[in-house]
Amino acid sequence: MAAWLLALLASSGLAGKVDPKYALDLTVYHVHPANVSSVPVDMDTGDLYGDLFFFLDEFLLPLQCADPSYFFDKFECQNPEHRKGDLVATQVHLQVDSRFGNYAGCNLCTGIDPFTRKPCKKGTYICDCMNFTDPSACDHHFVGRETVQKQFVHNVSKACEVALEESCHPYRTSQFRCPRCLFQHRQRIMESCDKATAMSYCPGFAFPLCTSDSKDYDCWHMNIARKTSGAWYSTFREGMCDKGPGHCSWEVKKVKTIPERCLRDRMVNTVEEAGPECFNRCGTRNESSHCWVSCFFGTVLGPESHNSTNVTGLDREILGASWTKAFEEEAEGGCRQFTDPLDESIVV
Repeated sequence: MAAWLLALLASSGLAGKVDPKYALDLTVYHVHPANVSSVPVDMDTGDLYGDLFFFLDEFLLPLQCADPSYFFDKFECQNPEHRKGDLVATQVHLQVDSRFGNYAGCNLCTGIDPFTRKPCKKGTYICDCMNFTDPSACDHHFVGRETVQKQFVHNVSKACEVALEESCHPYRTSQFRCPRCLFQHRQRIMESCDKATAMSYCPGFAFPLCTSDSKDYDCWHMNIARKTSGAWYSTFREGMCDKGPGHCSWEVKKVKTIPERCLRDRMVNTVEEAGPECFNRCGTRNESSHCWVSCFFGTVLGPESHNSTNVTGLDREILGASWTKAFEEEAEGGCRQFTDPLDESIVV
């Protein structure tokens, strides 16, 4: 590890040790602006497939954000970890305390907290506990953990589907009438559905369910989770290991940071090579065109993934191999790594 990074870790208070009885080695990833530290203090990361979910989801944004009727989670359309030209991708080798706590949504503040809608300091990370019924349930002295499947994969029973469709189908696309309908028919609906699934039926309350009449990007979003699975982690400042006594839950062993564009090109090339006939019909690569985005997700998730939960397409191991190859040494075919803090393209 470079001397400057060791100094950074020491100055950040990361010199302590995780309790060896509970120590677990993890390799996690995160994409972030180049002027943000690669050490994930008050940040979210994902394991290989957990962060691959977030990464693939970015390819939806050109369609999602261009749709004037799309109003859920507009934050993603301005998210500086998605929508900036100076992004980097970092691989972090951690040792963590395996007694995980609740996951928090940690985002780079643009002035307003995307969850609470309260003001926050621009350019800093802010974490919101994902247990909305009890925000105090996130103990920042432990690493938070959540699975992609739990968060996004809703396997709707036939009885639940019938209850929702028969009760509220005429109002499904209405931001106001649909939730009112759910409330009016709540007794029947809750006999067959859990609350998360019921709320996912209406726009604006959760990521929509994938049905035959869903928008392409809604189905692709849910089906990315079915493809990748994976886990996410929240590493809080209060849990960083330091030289003093007391509990700590995570420490950094090693980091590698590469240009996000290099990682992105590797992934795009892998997908285009797997579906040349479709992409050739689109002409010159245009990652914002409906044709290209449709080919991308049709190749990754399968031809029925735009209006059903039938997910086929590329094996996730192929995508994972393309991802990890980018973080190998440059002499072995990996992307250029940032190791010098004076490099103008990254400021740590």
